[in-house]
Amino acid sequence: MANVRTEIIGGIWADGAPDVAPGVSPTPLVTYAKSALTSGQMTTGWPYSQIVDSATFNEAMRRITTLLQLMEEYGVLTWCAATTYKTGGLAVGSDDFLYQALADNTNQNPVSTTAYWRRLRGLSSAGIGVYNAGATLTLADFGRAVTYNSSSPGTLILPGVTVSPLGSIISVANINTGACTLQRAGSATIYALGHSGVNSIVLQYGDSVALMTDGTNWEQVSGCDVTLSKYINSTSGLHESQTQPDGRIIKCGAVNSSDTGASLALTFPIAFPNLIQSLVLTAWQAQGVTAVYTHEGKSTSGANVYRGGSATSYQYDYIAMGY
Repeated sequence: MANVRTEIIGGIWADGAPDVAPGVSPTPLVTYAKSALTSGQMTTGWPYSQIVDSATFNEAMRRITTLLQLMEEYGVLTWCAATTYKTGGLAVGSDDFLYQALADNTNQNPVSTTAYWRRLRGLSSAGIGVYNAGATLTLADFGRAVTYNSSSPGTLILPGVTVSPLGSIISVANINTGACTLQRAGSATIYALGHSGVNSIVLQYGDSVALMTDGTNWEQVSGCDVTLSKYINSTSGLHESQTQPDGRIIKCGAVNSSDTGASLALTFPIAFPNLIQSLVLTAWQAQGVTAVYTHEGKSTSGANVYRGGSATSYQYDYIAMGY
């Protein structure tokens, strides 16, 4: 376990010290600094046996402690136009977001230069973006926690990948009851769990997904399958469909119908894309202890269900598996 740090910088060395004025005699007991100290002098350092005046020492310490205090406050240094950043380097922009360098660069402001920087997570409340209706997402949404908060359906259009920094990530969560369609822009396609290239995916209430640009398309980097989520079918009862990480699809639900015919079709609100492996029916106690339901014609879209024994209508639960 790492030691708990208790030391802090406590302040900037010689902060506020006046500059040494050439040709002016310094006042005794006054702390001075020497802002004219050059980068070359910093690189060379002080030769052996050279006597260094306090103003030069104070200036060097002031610069060092200023940077250390910024690191103490931000964890990562704020962007500086004079710094040469290396590929993969980090800096905090003036908008309080964290950026990562896509290539070596100098004087390329990360807030406005997407060719050299990509935005990571925000370091302040600016990192939250709330949409209450359909909208087109922009470069400002990269790195944000984007939420769709509406009881009405809406569409959020992703930024175009040709103007998006490579490797940029957009995270979207639906926090209300209105279905949110997350749609591509241009010719890009979306690759997500259970989907080999689609134009859009639908986020139901509680769904979330993070998508990353690869320069051509969008690829899911976190979250579950968000297309086959919970939904209600008012005529057939409560149904749910979920896709597992290995691609297997599980459907389950309940049918409560007063139909008294010899058979009644069970139709899945969303069919299996490829095949159905098994379908199990379980009678409700309300139909009696000898109630039984059987099926025939099982397919990716459903089956014909027959009642038997004490079953007078159709009240049963089901579970189906397939791909």
